[in-house]
Amino acid sequence: MRGESDTNCGKACAIFEQLESDKYSENEKLTAIKEVLDMPTHNGITKDKILSAFRWLFERAVEDVEPEEAEEQSRSRGEENEHAK
Repeated sequence: MRGESDTNCGKACAIFEQLESDKYSENEKLTAIKEVLDMPTHNGITKDKILSAFRWLFERAVEDVEPEEAEEQSRSRGEENEHAK
């Protein structure tokens, strides 16, 4: 069973390293990110690759929102969260 997990982790890391590639589907990329998040350590992943993953996720999260709109939405969400406390 351990070998299968290692293979999944290895494939997830390979996909994680290539998020900008068209070689993998968006679903494969999201699954890889989730698997990397669940790893016990991240010593083999560079800061640049982690930042690239953040950028990739961010671009999908705010696809058509202008920077000013995104900032305004973020501020309003922060105010909503403060009221919820």
